[in-house]
Amino acid sequence: MKRWLVVALCCCFFAGCGGYGEGVEQPAERSYLKFSGDLRNVMVKIDDLAPLSLAERGAGQSIVYRISPGQHRIKVYRADEVIMERILILENQVTREVQIP
Repeated sequence: MKRWLVVALCCCFFAGCGGYGEGVEQPAERSYLKFSGDLRNVMVKIDDLAPLSLAERGAGQSIVYRISPGQHRIKVYRADEVIMERILILENQVTREVQIP
């Protein structure tokens, strides 16, 4: 009887210790650019990446693009002419709006 009591207490002790996890969970680092305004016939180039076409949406719509935090150079083209050029510093987990004229 004493032996079963010791075995039962040991089982309860080890079962209680197994489920605890320690650590810090952080969300992935990402920022967002929200393009709004007149998006017709517009191409956007971010840093040295391939151009991104915003022509699928018309006026009054907006497009959200995920990007890493940090400094980025944004160039906006309409009909192969640069209509806007900006350097943006994006923080982690922040959405920044780019209003296109």
